[in-house]
Amino acid sequence: MPPYAWLAQHRVARARGLLEAGLRPAEVSALVGFADQAHLTRWFRWVLGVTPAVHRNSVQDRTLCLTLAGLGLVRTAIAFVAFLELIKEIGPTRAGVITYVTPAVAVAAGAPFPNEDLPSASASPSP
Repeated sequence: MPPYAWLAQHRVARARGLLEAGLRPAEVSALVGFADQAHLTRWFRWVLGVTPAVHRNSVQDRTLCLTLAGLGLVRTAIAFVAFLELIKEIGPTRAGVITYVTPAVAVAAGAPFPNEDLPSASASPSP
């Protein structure tokens, strides 16, 4: 491998890390030593098979999914603890009523107010 090709691949590896850190391709090209963004894009596509922008967006999408999954897990745990405290406080029978009847009453009471029809799917249980 010629020295220039090795240097370009090394720069692409550094650029990949900077893109994963959230920097824009134009900033990254200047930081790693490419002449311009187009030069970075050509080498990035040649080495990794995708453009810098596509790579950056895929990393950000992955990070967003992990963040949302973590947030969902934490909120579910909080809701579970709150529900157990509710059962301890008022008993399992009343907690069941609150859990299952209250949402049905809210849907039935809320449907007429915005002048919307109650969808048949939410009015009857699914088989």
